[in-house]
Amino acid sequence: MSRREAVDSPLAALHEQLPELQVQGSLARSIKCHVLAASLDGRPVVVKWLARPEPPWDWYFERERRLLAAFTAAGEDEVAPELLASGPRWMVLARIAGAALATGRLARDADATAVAAAFQARRRLARSATPWPSFGPDERTRAEMRARLLEDPCDGLGWCAEGLARGADLGLIERDDAALAVAALRAWPILTRSHGDLLPRNVIVDGAAARLVDLECAGDHPEAWDHALLWANLSPTLRRAVEADFAVDDGLRGRSFRACVVFALVRELKFARGSALISELRSTLRDGVAALRGSRVSW
Repeated sequence: MSRREAVDSPLAALHEQLPELQVQGSLARSIKCHVLAASLDGRPVVVKWLARPEPPWDWYFERERRLLAAFTAAGEDEVAPELLASGPRWMVLARIAGAALATGRLARDADATAVAAAFQARRRLARSATPWPSFGPDERTRAEMRARLLEDPCDGLGWCAEGLARGADLGLIERDDAALAVAALRAWPILTRSHGDLLPRNVIVDGAAARLVDLECAGDHPEAWDHALLWANLSPTLRRAVEADFAVDDGLRGRSFRACVVFALVRELKFARGSALISELRSTLRDGVAALRGSRVSW
């Protein structure tokens, strides 16, 4: 099947169920999903459809569908996009005004106002009362997630600890440094309601306001995880704003933040393409490990 046929096939099935849907063009594309601009009865919407219905992508897609349905039923439209309709491989969501903080993983040109808005949006999610879906991955899906260093919103600290060990196996971090980060996470095992994949491209900014999208990884993660992931993808100047928002201290909590930063940078190295970026990430990871080593506290 050609790429064009792969696109047309699910859209044809979707039009049969929603003949009033008018697709206008592509907004974003990844290895797992395509996001299309559209209108439904004249209302601006986006269509998100699953391009690869296989583990782990099918599990992530279904989990996000269930979570968005729960947020919509609870009337928490400020927390997550409103789910208007869905099927086995597609979702139609109310379109959010604004533009992504960045189109890729990095947001070097973001400003402090946009970053502050991102954390306001994260706090709305953290305060929400909608329960997470009781929908865990099967063994095959979990194995794929671990092999790829992907987020597991059902496993708290476990996926981070296993991910650091996997990073050492891949030669992305020294084994002793990975063990140091794991120890720091376990010394502050606080989990909080988190987005889980707080990359700049998942933050839609409109002036001084922001909304979060792509909530498939939302769950109870290490307290510092969202901050650390965004930290790893911002400029050095904006990283200070992230540290201030999290209120990084010199105790176990601050040490856990530094451990999350180390893991976030390990994952960025796993996903990075291009020698210049890889070199920069390795340098930042060395600094991150040094900061973690320099923050030793009494256990």
